Amino acid sequence: MAGWTPISLQGEPSGRHPVIANGRLKAEKVSSLTVSVNGEAAEIETTADNLQMDIVKATVTKLLLSEGASGNYIAVEVSGVARSIRHNNKELVESEITRLLSKPTYKGGLTGLLLFSLVSAASIFLKRAFEVLSEAWLTKR
Repeated sequence: MAGWTPISLQGEPSGRHPVIANGRLKAEKVSSLTVSVNGEAAEIETTADNLQMDIVKATVTKLLLSEGASGNYIAVEVSGVARSIRHNNKELVESEITRLLSKPTYKGGLTGLLLFSLVSAASIFLKRAFEVLSEAWLTKR
């Protein structure tokens, strides 16, 4: 790419890229970005006023610097596992239950049926537990 000067981040003598563990990356006024979650490109704006990632473990795979007539830029490529990715204060990493419930019923399939069965069984168990506890409490009085 014209105008981009690569900088190697490989450590010596192992040749490994720097690793970020249990950290947080923050950026403001991001002019261009792409994010993928679970291997799928996230449908977000390509700019961000505020970008924050809570990282479990990730590797910095690329760092590029550019100096041009319109200003200086830095490009960072990070690959790994994140607990949370917030783009303009909107969470991009959904929980499994949120993702499952947002799918159409025919795509939720067996997993949705299992989730419904677990919730039903838990409610029956809790109802019975409250009945037993209230009965024991009333008989002591």
